Amino acid sequence: MAFRARGRVAARAAALDAFDAYLDWRAGAQEVWEAYRHWAHAETAQAPRAFGAYVCALNREQAAADAYAAALGQITGARRLTTAAPLKA
Repeated sequence: MAFRARGRVAARAAALDAFDAYLDWRAGAQEVWEAYRHWAHAETAQAPRAFGAYVCALNREQAAADAYAAALGQITGARRLTTAAPLKA
């Protein structure tokens, strides 16, 4: 019986970790959109810097997506076969 209770506690902790990872990924996605809008409306002189910020936001969002996928993998037992390489500005 204690073994089952520990399993439920672990499953609940994994689900909470996955939910936190999901929230981090959604926040990262929002940062990508904000960085894109900034880049799209940047003055010519500021465009390279804005593009760099956009690429950094994309990389952070990708890292958050990878963490979310890993957290879901802990729940489902699935394995992620590949990860995307970070973009370069």
